[in-house]
Amino acid sequence: MEKGSDPFSEEEKGSDPFSADPFSAEKSIAVLPFANMSSDPEQEYFSDGLAEELLNRLAQRDDLRVAARTSAFQFKGKNLDVSDIGKQLNVETVLEGSVRKSGNRLRITAQLINVKDGFHLWSETYERELTDIFAIQDEISAAIAGALELELGTAGGEQPAQLTSNLEAYNLYLQARFLFAGRTEESMLQAIELFQQAVALDPKFSKAWSGLAVTYSLMPVYGATISAAEGSEKTLQYANTAIALDAGNAEAWVARGRVEGTSDWSWAASAASFERAFALAPNDGVVVNMLGDSLTWIGDFVRSEKIERRAIELDPLAAFNHHDLGVVLLILNRNKEALEVGHTSAKLGAGRANRMDVLISALIRLGDFSEARKQIELAENMPYPDPELVSTWWCQYYFEQNDVVNLRRVLAERAEQSNLGNTYMLHTTTAFYTLWLDGVDAALPWLEKAYQQHEYLLTWPLLVYLPERISTDAKWLEFWNRPGLKELMDIRRTNGPYEHIGFWKERPQ
Repeated sequence: MEKGSDPFSEEEKGSDPFSADPFSAEKSIAVLPFANMSSDPEQEYFSDGLAEELLNRLAQRDDLRVAARTSAFQFKGKNLDVSDIGKQLNVETVLEGSVRKSGNRLRITAQLINVKDGFHLWSETYERELTDIFAIQDEISAAIAGALELELGTAGGEQPAQLTSNLEAYNLYLQARFLFAGRTEESMLQAIELFQQAVALDPKFSKAWSGLAVTYSLMPVYGATISAAEGSEKTLQYANTAIALDAGNAEAWVARGRVEGTSDWSWAASAASFERAFALAPNDGVVVNMLGDSLTWIGDFVRSEKIERRAIELDPLAAFNHHDLGVVLLILNRNKEALEVGHTSAKLGAGRANRMDVLISALIRLGDFSEARKQIELAENMPYPDPELVSTWWCQYYFEQNDVVNLRRVLAERAEQSNLGNTYMLHTTTAFYTLWLDGVDAALPWLEKAYQQHEYLLTWPLLVYLPERISTDAKWLEFWNRPGLKELMDIRRTNGPYEHIGFWKERPQ
């Protein structure tokens, strides 16, 4: 099959849940971070939190497309024209405002602006006591809904339930969310402490419990303080607590799905959790992206592409959305499309090696080895390179050129690093390139290590292939019949066929 073509026929693609997008551009909004007008700069968490809570409330409406926080908050502190912001976020209205907090007194201003002409559809100023914050949020979100209904024809909706009645717990929750958004090991550890204080004050605060769950699920990615095992255990515990308190908490279902899929290898349960989250919050960019990722894990590539494209609509400036769509396109062997998406991911995630992954992989797959080498070397020289990722790219680079000598050299370096424990190298990657070079007996010890450590990327080639498509060796097939792996393969077989997708090569002679 020609590279870059779509391996699925129209019949195989099935129905497209987003082919007739129910959202028109006129029913769309971006909530920008509110300006902190308080004399204390540390009150910034409060103004950010107020804007984020309004965003979350509006996103629960089925008739309104709301730009996700990741994209909308990129304009914080930037003096850009509203029309420029609207174009970048693909929305027709923008909500902006400011907060002045002095003691227990609040002064909140908010205005809803039409992007096309800069006309104020609605504006209001609130002078209240801090104890009225929940009522103010209700008033603002209801007023925005009313203005949109009058001007744009959207239907009204019910106000979501109040997060907590404990003002101190809510204040701690806003601070925790602010720190969580910083995405550093230090800030996320501080967020955990504040979330824990919030639930101590209000044990029924479901969103604080789910905040804890999501933070723990990401901690092993951002540092070594919390191990993957501890992170998974805490994530599942806190997610289940949040769900018991509020079964409509989409964030909690996402956190649970992550653990079920990547740590417990309970793939059917994981898929069900992500589907539940999506049903609860179909306009939440993070929820939509995570559903797309889960569909990729289980091999439903056709639907995954649709969902990942929807995530980009909701969160167009989030590099990870473009990256994850690019992964699906690479799997489907649509390498030219993947290259375009990869350029976007790399641009939005400038300075981060993991956002160059699709770009480099597409260049290698398309045979542009000169540019691929240039990009790999660029990533190698970044202030904080990712040694495992860079090593994987070199493996791809030499594999595609049938350069056995250099591929063996890189694999030997990976083995040395794994044995020394200096830099973690995914055993899965080592296993599959070793399989190509030297066969099943040489590869299985590396796969055994990957299995023991629950590497979720154990599925790497099987994002494209089923085990029997790579080898019919009895020991190889026996390995894939183990708990967790067999379930995943059975689910993927129901999502096939895959025989016309892929790039695996015959072993070198």
